[in-house]
Amino acid sequence: MHTQLFDYVTQARDKGLSDTVIKSNLVLAGWDADLAEAVLTADLSLPAPVAPVTAVSNQLSGAPSNQPIAVVSNFTTRGLEYIIMFIALAVAAVSLGLVLHSLVDTMMGVTNDFYEGVVSFSTAALVVGLPIFLLLFLRLKKAELGDSSLVSDPSRKRAVQLTLIVTFVVGIWKVISYIYSLLNAGTSSVNDYGTNPSFSGNLIHTLITLAIAGGIFAYYWRDSHKEGSL
Repeated sequence: MHTQLFDYVTQARDKGLSDTVIKSNLVLAGWDADLAEAVLTADLSLPAPVAPVTAVSNQLSGAPSNQPIAVVSNFTTRGLEYIIMFIALAVAAVSLGLVLHSLVDTMMGVTNDFYEGVVSFSTAALVVGLPIFLLLFLRLKKAELGDSSLVSDPSRKRAVQLTLIVTFVVGIWKVISYIYSLLNAGTSSVNDYGTNPSFSGNLIHTLITLAIAGGIFAYYWRDSHKEGSL
């Protein structure tokens, strides 16, 4: 055990902080969750071995620290799982969108060389990316139910924030493009999805993009505010 951890827990409890908050603070500061749990359940009346001073004691006192931040604060095992999960989500979402857009054009008889060239690759990417995302999503959700401090993992928070920004930009850009196409209906310059797309075709393409990007945005916006992890 580390002396500064015992000191931090004792002083934090004296200030009225709950063990859940204390553990979350330790994890955010870069300490291993299992070590934090061990300190919280230990008998703090016993003397602890002396250990080097780290950022936790300085964090409690408010003093600046020149000590390097532990690597675990940036790349925990769970943090890497979250990063991989969000990469798989991005691959699956983009691939699904390309497949659906291509399908709409094919059904409406619209020729689009771009979609014809990437539909096979997009299908393959969807087959690979979607199962990876679902596997990690279910695994991490189960882990979060057992340890609520995981929702405050720095890697998860950064990935969620980036996902919200990207999906919002994609969604609002698609709405702007759709309104622009309506304002310029009948002109040859408006040609987002092939040769002379119809009004209904353009609307379907817009709804597909909004369903994917908007659905992801809505889920993580609601989930993050419910957990207070933003």
